[in-house]
Amino acid sequence: MIQQVNLYTDELRPRKEKLQARMALSILALALVVIVVSAGVVRYQASHLQAQVDSRQAQNAQLQRAVEQLTTEAEARQPDPEVEAALERVTATLARRQRLLSRVEDLVASEAAGFSAQLSALADRCRKDSG
Repeated sequence: MIQQVNLYTDELRPRKEKLQARMALSILALALVVIVVSAGVVRYQASHLQAQVDSRQAQNAQLQRAVEQLTTEAEARQPDPEVEAALERVTATLARRQRLLSRVEDLVASEAAGFSAQLSALADRCRKDSG
């Protein structure tokens, strides 16, 4: 007869140790501490970011008010149509006078145009007095 030897006895079998209560509580406490610290950090960052958002919104509102004020001032600075019309009239009058002066100078400068010697002398004298 053959004898059987069982080497897989209870002493040799791997034991499954159950998690001890203290170890489980320690892990749970550590997890809670990590969660609480993480929540605190997230809350701090959120409040810091909210403060930055509030600051940027205040700056944006201030800049918007400045733009509105400058727009109003720019619209108020539009030239008056009456002033523009007067400026155009003065410019046209000045241009006509300059053309007339240019013609007179051309006539005075050319002796062949038929001016008498007396008028030429008068023109020379006027030029000397004005210059």
